[in-house]
Amino acid sequence: MVNVHLDKLDEEFWELLPAHRKIVNDLLIEGVIEMYAISEDRSSGWIVFHAENREQVADLVENFPIRDYFTYEITGLFILNNAVSLWPKVHLN
Repeated sequence: MVNVHLDKLDEEFWELLPAHRKIVNDLLIEGVIEMYAISEDRSSGWIVFHAENREQVADLVENFPIRDYFTYEITGLFILNNAVSLWPKVHLN
């Protein structure tokens, strides 16, 4: 899991946000990101990755378009339960 601490959000941040959201959405669809959340006050966030190791997670985070606007820590998770993980996966033919 990545704990994100957002810094000042200037005009350039908002211009980079659509490209960032596209990457996040693609990673969600691919199953690389399992959960993505930003606090209401936009000061912090949490991203749960499905990855082999911390280096893989760091490589992904370092390439986010908004990377210059946050600091982060990576914490390994032992257990992650959520309602969505209980749903069967849909496979389109």
